[in-house]
Amino acid sequence: MRVSVFRLEGTHANLYGMSLGPYTSDSYFRSHELNMAHNDDAHPAPIQEGIENVMPYEYHACASIDGLKDWFGEWLEDIVSEGFKVVEYVLDSEDVRFGKKQCVFDCNGILEKKCITDLVVPNSLLPLYRTNKNKQHNG
Repeated sequence: MRVSVFRLEGTHANLYGMSLGPYTSDSYFRSHELNMAHNDDAHPAPIQEGIENVMPYEYHACASIDGLKDWFGEWLEDIVSEGFKVVEYVLDSEDVRFGKKQCVFDCNGILEKKCITDLVVPNSLLPLYRTNKNKQHNG
């Protein structure tokens, strides 16, 4: 069975060719603050959700766009304004391990990948997002 997972990604890639997420220090200028803020019960570590032994070729994501919105909450506006995109990955279910709030997926099992950023920005942030997007295109 095929499943979709959703992930925020920047423009820098790692050795596996995967774009880095906002928790990675060289991909988001406030990554340290984000890591500290998300060191709480609302953002459990994978092992706390029964996802053990995350391998270097596995990447964190959420099972839905709403899950991604809930996970990043108030940080979403800032992260999107830094150029991060929401990416949907389609994989076979055996290449994904699900927890309650997050999942990890094997990057070697990716069947499809598509950028869907406009779907993740909450309605209250769309005017700001469109302003930032136009600034990037107009110089």
